[in-house]
Amino acid sequence: REKGVEHSFMFTTTFNRYVEQIQHLSELQKIIKENGMLVKKEYVKGRENIYMNPAINAYNATCAGADRTAQLIFRCILQPLSDGDEKDAFDMF
Repeated sequence: REKGVEHSFMFTTTFNRYVEQIQHLSELQKIIKENGMLVKKEYVKGRENIYMNPAINAYNATCAGADRTAQLIFRCILQPLSDGDEKDAFDMF
């Protein structure tokens, strides 16, 4: 708030995206905990194959995205835009 970025479009949309990513991570953690690291996939003839739980890849990708989003939030705070510069917000990154 000291930097005045809480009303910046760039900051608020990025922060909302970060909150959503954290919620997704929480849901993915529950799925992984419930189903384990390995899952079985059954084919037509009843044969089963064991695979790594696809939620693990989704979790890792979401973590990476959340990390990048957090970095962007810090940039918004540390390098606040002056009035009228919001149209060039993506140029500073």
